[in-house]
Amino acid sequence: MIAYYRFPSIERLDAYDRALTEMDFVWDEFLQHGSAPGCVALLVAPPGHVPPSSAFGFDVYQRLTLFFCVCDIEGSIPGDLRDHVVHIAPAPGLLPEQAINEDSALIEFHQAATDSNDLVLYGPNGEGWYRAIFAVPMRVAPRVTIEALDAGLEVEIADQDLDQRSSTAQLKFRFRHKRTRAVVKEYTAVGMLELDAEL
Repeated sequence: MIAYYRFPSIERLDAYDRALTEMDFVWDEFLQHGSAPGCVALLVAPPGHVPPSSAFGFDVYQRLTLFFCVCDIEGSIPGDLRDHVVHIAPAPGLLPEQAINEDSALIEFHQAATDSNDLVLYGPNGEGWYRAIFAVPMRVAPRVTIEALDAGLEVEIADQDLDQRSSTAQLKFRFRHKRTRAVVKEYTAVGMLELDAEL
């Protein structure tokens, strides 16, 4: 389980007042709570996992399943919180310990999403930043050489020290005009992207 969302009654939730579309899903069992307290749990599990209670779920890139489960945690709610909406993050999960490290999970997710086994490159976003997801996790943040095909541009690499969790799995960069230092926000062909990692 990732989180529990407990509410004192369904009437306390905001009403969805927009017209339903084919992309919307109405969970009839969830609506049956009426004035009784209810709880929905968010569960991320391996494909094929059977949730412990009534649930619906969907596969994400055939690598994991995201479930929304009806559950009962009233015995865990202190009396002074019974009339409030409560968010709870459980201590235990499906596995006794983390099955994969964060960098490997990040890389595998993006490779599955793009059907690639190589470096994955996204961008640019509205601020001109590209995001490169490495092909494999690095032991330390690699030295990076990036060049645009346009010789009039130079690269700016985001400060990797600001997010050391991901500096061994990804990096962000953007291009600027050498003369004006203006950020290039439209797509620019990358001439070279070289990662030099220590073994």
